[in-house]
Amino acid sequence: MSDLYHLAYLSQSTLGDNQVFIRNEVEQILAAAKRNNPPRNVTGALLYSGGYFCQLLEGPASEVEHLFEVIMSDDRHQGVEILFFDPAPDRYFGAWAMAFAGYDERPPFKIMGVKASQDDIHARALGRNLVDAMSRLVEAREQGRKH
Repeated sequence: MSDLYHLAYLSQSTLGDNQVFIRNEVEQILAAAKRNNPPRNVTGALLYSGGYFCQLLEGPASEVEHLFEVIMSDDRHQGVEILFFDPAPDRYFGAWAMAFAGYDERPPFKIMGVKASQDDIHARALGRNLVDAMSRLVEAREQGRKH
């Protein structure tokens, strides 16, 4: 069995509503991930949307767990909810230490629907949809850079 795991979570931002400050903080998060994730064999994607962080971490279980503990103690996050933490056959974002799926002041999908779900199966399915959406957003951002 592979030691590759995916952990998807949502958290509410504590950064307030100053968009310049929020963008700077998101840039700091991405810079730290690009610096710290490669030696740990961790990849993933981050989306900031409508006051929420949405992230997929992928890598060895112990490294993903360690990184998630760091995130849980980061005061930029509150109400952190794991959508799923599962063994994975492949990486979604293997080319990036941390792909950036985008920044949006308003969520492009119903984050509250994901947050409101108390049903583990429903939350897992919504989490997978969220990861698929993030994958499409990263791909669109990369295509935009090539043109």
